[in-house]
Amino acid sequence: MATQHEIEMTLNIVDRGARVALTVGEPDGQDVRIVIHLVSGCATPKRIGHITVSETTAIGLCMQLGEALGL
Repeated sequence: MATQHEIEMTLNIVDRGARVALTVGEPDGQDVRIVIHLVSGCATPKRIGHITVSETTAIGLCMQLGEALGL
């Protein structure tokens, strides 16, 4: 499971204007794995982390990231 710190770090990267890409895997029982790649400032996307969260948390995190990006 992701810690609150890991989730906050991801949101802070986006809030500072960095572009990231999320790859969300298929649910594995109750958990979903999200891989985070930094896109801005890189010739090729650079993997900066991954988190494993519950499906509900994954939906909430994606919504928060969408809001941070103005989507």
